[in-house]
Amino acid sequence: MKSKKTAIIFAPYFPPKGGGLEYYAHTISRTLSREYHWRIIVVTSGEKNGRDTVEQTDDFVLHRLAYQYKFSNTPFSFGWLAKIKEIMRSENPDLVNIHMPVPGIGDVAWLATGKRPLVITYHAGSMHKNNLWQDIFIWLYEHGPLQLLLRRADRIICSSDFVRFNLLKRYIYKSITITPGVDADFFKPDPSRKTEQPTLLFVAVLAAERNKKDCGYLSMRSPLYIKNFPMRNL
Repeated sequence: MKSKKTAIIFAPYFPPKGGGLEYYAHTISRTLSREYHWRIIVVTSGEKNGRDTVEQTDDFVLHRLAYQYKFSNTPFSFGWLAKIKEIMRSENPDLVNIHMPVPGIGDVAWLATGKRPLVITYHAGSMHKNNLWQDIFIWLYEHGPLQLLLRRADRIICSSDFVRFNLLKRYIYKSITITPGVDADFFKPDPSRKTEQPTLLFVAVLAAERNKKDCGYLSMRSPLYIKNFPMRNL
């Protein structure tokens, strides 16, 4: 008999790689382990043409699965299905949590989920990139395989009402908005530094493959100062 509930969390990338989605998945994994005493298994992509690895941290077991192909920002391997089925069989999770919208490992994961409870955490709106050929494939994905995944989900967690009431509006009956939190112990506003002119701090990964962050929209409505900082290991 299992002494703890077990959850398997799937994310396309995981720290130290990636950005907001990956940091969110890392924080959720750590919190479920430390504060709620779940046994957490994380499955993510590894190195291209590399070897699969398994890491045991203080909070979770981390599987990094190698891949052979990469389309835009999407890693993929035809061998993932058999590997994920084996992880599912050996770990026998009480819950599966898939972080989207990056296609690939999440789509493979739901094929191996079986009848286990499935929760989708959806972090963004449409992935369109203002590139004709890429947007054709994105449209086909969002109106095809993605819909199969969302229909299978028992619950869908949306990062904002924009996500819930636009791209995922047909699933309102089983979705909820839970906005990402801020670590108030780390981010402490200093009242003495307030200015008369409102200032917006926009934090995001702005690599070329992630350039759809609507900075142009923000710059029309507030002063926008961009500075790049190296990502530190979490």
